[in-house]
Amino acid sequence: MGLLDRAVDKLKAEQGEIPVAPAARQGAEKGPAAKRSTDAATAPQEPVAAEAGEWVHGGGADLELAELAKRGFIVPGYPSDGVLLDEYRRIKRQILFKAAVDQTDAEHPLHSNLVMITSAIDGEGKTFVSTNLAFSISQEVDHTVLMIDADVVRRGASRLLGLERHLGLIDYLEEEVDDIASLFVQPKGVDNLRILPAGKPNKHVNELLASERMRELMEELAVQDRERVVLLDSPPILMTSEALVIAQLVGQVALVVRADKTPQHHVENALGYMEPDRFAGLILNGASRNLAQDGYADYYYGDD
Repeated sequence: MGLLDRAVDKLKAEQGEIPVAPAARQGAEKGPAAKRSTDAATAPQEPVAAEAGEWVHGGGADLELAELAKRGFIVPGYPSDGVLLDEYRRIKRQILFKAAVDQTDAEHPLHSNLVMITSAIDGEGKTFVSTNLAFSISQEVDHTVLMIDADVVRRGASRLLGLERHLGLIDYLEEEVDDIASLFVQPKGVDNLRILPAGKPNKHVNELLASERMRELMEELAVQDRERVVLLDSPPILMTSEALVIAQLVGQVALVVRADKTPQHHVENALGYMEPDRFAGLILNGASRNLAQDGYADYYYGDD
């Protein structure tokens, strides 16, 4: 019995039959240098050129989309691997179906349009998956997508997209910025995507992510626009306490597992942190084309 089979069996025992969707294959994760406003559609501002050491405040941005496409990302408007495109279409269908309905626990609703993408350990490709999923959802007719770089220590998504000098989530949580929508970056050429960068490095990220301001922000983003899916590229769940904090704020948690790389015991340990009501999927990343065609590289309800 394979690693994924054991993970699925464990989840079935906890919550019954598990829906299946497809996997994603990894390209390069790191490289060069986001929805409407929370309350209304806004035209992107022109980005302000940053001097050395200066931080940029939201607006439109020319991401290096052509370069991202060359490196295996499914960038709208650029040629992409047809199999990879279809895999992400199938993954997003599972997420969008669940995002349409809020779950309820004893105390409060779990907003299923808040989706956390995580992994057990570093190097599984969660930022690659998060970015491709954001690009894929941005092509929907009835949805927009806000991608948040919530891995605020490593800031991988911000660096990948060339937004490492943009103010972002941490600056809002520090109350340096009052209007969260002013921090959204709109990539030129991808109309339905907004990005909230990580923001400035900070020694107190755990406390900021666990703050009431963060909880209120997630609630605001969830309820102000039910057509918007909020994807949080989050830290690895076995390596930081921040991931566990974020997992309590979202309605779906998906776990990225790197094919032929992630040790089985790491997957099992990560699954142990997953609450069944929030468990959104297990995504096998980096599977060979043959495995994917055989149905082995599947996306299950599970962890990242």
